[in-house]
Amino acid sequence: MAKLAFFATAWVHGLASRTEGSSMLQINEHVQVDANRMEYLNNVKQQILSLAANGVPAETIKVLDSVSAMLTDQVLTAIDGERTLEQENHDTVFADFANASDVYTSALNAATAFLNGAVTTTKAAHSDCRGPGAGSESEAHSDSVACNGRQDVAQDEYDTDEGSVDGLSQIDGVCVEADYSWRTSGTLAAYRRAAQEYATAIGKVISSRAALEANITECNGLTNVHNDKTAECNTTQRTFETNACTYTGMVTGAVTAYTTRYGQVKQLFEGFWAGYDASSENREAQCKLVKTLVCYIAGLKANDDSAPLTAAVATCDTQITPDTDECAYVTFAHAATPAAVATADTPLSPCDPDFHYVDTWPAGTAQATCHTCP
Repeated sequence: MAKLAFFATAWVHGLASRTEGSSMLQINEHVQVDANRMEYLNNVKQQILSLAANGVPAETIKVLDSVSAMLTDQVLTAIDGERTLEQENHDTVFADFANASDVYTSALNAATAFLNGAVTTTKAAHSDCRGPGAGSESEAHSDSVACNGRQDVAQDEYDTDEGSVDGLSQIDGVCVEADYSWRTSGTLAAYRRAAQEYATAIGKVISSRAALEANITECNGLTNVHNDKTAECNTTQRTFETNACTYTGMVTGAVTAYTTRYGQVKQLFEGFWAGYDASSENREAQCKLVKTLVCYIAGLKANDDSAPLTAAVATCDTQITPDTDECAYVTFAHAATPAAVATADTPLSPCDPDFHYVDTWPAGTAQATCHTCP
């Protein structure tokens, strides 16, 4: 009885050390402590089998009751609690897969919001700047081209008028020598007509020259307007490209962060599998041994000579075997590693051949030199 009491006391101390915090990061330590528990339980088993072979003194019954209660109330409870802790730790790590997915989804939603906001707004502003609407680069180009056309006509008119003046300046009577005899001349009437025609031509060239100068001034102004509008649209294009690059960076950043985090969690999670399996196997073996010991004790109490005692012990060994499932509740099977979520493709960036600026470049407009993303 003293020996059995010793093992009961030793087991209580062993149990106290075994019920300390059971996190997944201490799996190896738990396996070692599980082995210590099995050693205690096997020692108790040997004491009980010794009693079965030699008989149970009446004064030992109370000790057996104490040991049975301890096994049932403390040891089995502790084993079940360890299974609960392992499940909690497993679920905590497993939840990191969903957490990584949630963080990725949140980052991708932020990128999509930026796309629908700043990127879309600046893209539309660039498209509107290029045209063909009112106040656009395309309209400024059209106005400049139309003015240049009018200037060409004005230039032609001036050139014609200038040619007429040059031609008329050579007619007799328009210009005469200083000693020309006006008193005796018989061609004054003809000279008069020539001078009148020359004067009219000069009037026309003055008028056409003024029109040409006005056209040149107007067209120079419209050219400046066109150039200024082109510069404005180029700046708008650059702003659009900057926002497009920001969006691309947000998407690729979210994908990279998720892929990295998923890989880390996967490595951590799968690294625990061997510990999960070993702990589950140990718990089931310990649970069955405890239930076998409790069965032994019940048999010892119910029988009082060695033959029935031995038979009772043998009955317990046939009732609780590695193939029975009375301890399935303390086992634990880890989940499979979830597949990674499908991530977004890398968006097109400025300078990519298929990057979209406008549906069609309006007349008189063109893409400015693109800027690649940093």
